[in-house]
Amino acid sequence: MRVPSSALLLLAAVMACDAHHAPLPPVRITDTDDEALLIAEVRDYHRHHHPGGLTQFIAMSLDTLGTADSRREPVERLQRELLECMAPTRAIEGVLLERVADEVSSGAVKRGDVDDQLTRLDEAAVTMRDCKPEALDRLHGLLSTPEREALADKVQAQWEVWSQVNQSQTGPGHETDERLTELAQELNLTASQTSMISNALQSSGASTTFDRLRADAEMQAFAAAFASPTFDARSSAARVDEQLVTHAATRMVRFYETVAPLLTQDQRAALATHLRDHAHHHPGPSTSGPEATR
Repeated sequence: MRVPSSALLLLAAVMACDAHHAPLPPVRITDTDDEALLIAEVRDYHRHHHPGGLTQFIAMSLDTLGTADSRREPVERLQRELLECMAPTRAIEGVLLERVADEVSSGAVKRGDVDDQLTRLDEAAVTMRDCKPEALDRLHGLLSTPEREALADKVQAQWEVWSQVNQSQTGPGHETDERLTELAQELNLTASQTSMISNALQSSGASTTFDRLRADAEMQAFAAAFASPTFDARSSAARVDEQLVTHAATRMVRFYETVAPLLTQDQRAALATHLRDHAHHHPGPSTSGPEATR
């Protein structure tokens, strides 16, 4: 599934800036270089960060919702509550990325410790089910109808790109092609390496089972419910958070597990540095961010 250009521009605009990433430049339809850079940033973020699924998409989208001054402070408080709900999963995710980085450096991702972190991440994701509903209900009551509709649209845009980078496409082995193409550019893989990695990925079972239809239905149900006059967070997308967290983190680990032995020492070092950068990426409410000119 391909994301329309307008949705990608919208998604680029809702990316949160934080202590790790410098503020990004404004996005303009005619500025294709900036657009490509921002889209790459968003895709890379969603490929490596899986602390909260829908909760994560909502928290990120609030950065550029454009609420009235009188409601900005309470909206930011609720955003912080959602980020606090994800604090346990973010902490485990940081450890997981560090472990994968260490093992990529050595040339082999070992199942033991990494799988322990995946289990902990899965368990922590379940706890969000009871953490977020009150904050989401209050957020719904605080926002105007146009603001609720705008937030639902932004969440849908986040979901579309998350789906692109964390889910299989049609056809045997196709799920790895797009990520492998990007990795080949990032690490200057040779044609021989690219071919070997492609074969290894297709024969390794690096993909994970993911019920896209169910997740998509829950995302659409949330968007429709949140935009409506009445809303009950406990009945909207109740389990989609842990489904997205578990699937995407596992898929990321299996990908690097398969790729690492086929890289040179320099390539492994570069990839490990990239993973450690993500391990120390701590998103939070931003005081400034990119604005979209549409």
